Amino acid sequence: MQWTREKPKEPGWYWWQPMPNYSEAVLIKQGFVYQVGEERGKQLGLLAGHWWGPLQIPPRGPGA
Repeated sequence: MQWTREKPKEPGWYWWQPMPNYSEAVLIKQGFVYQVGEERGKQLGLLAGHWWGPLQIPPRGPGA
């Protein structure tokens, strides 16, 4: 996996980098981007930047 300018095509968690050296995790759902702490989503097509994802859930550790 690598950073790309191609916008996500499937729902899930992604890293979004709107400018160099700044990244935040966002949730993509039904064409909208949800940032942590915000109730309303922004349209995916309106956001520029680089994307990394979808992020995979890590395997559970022993005893989890």
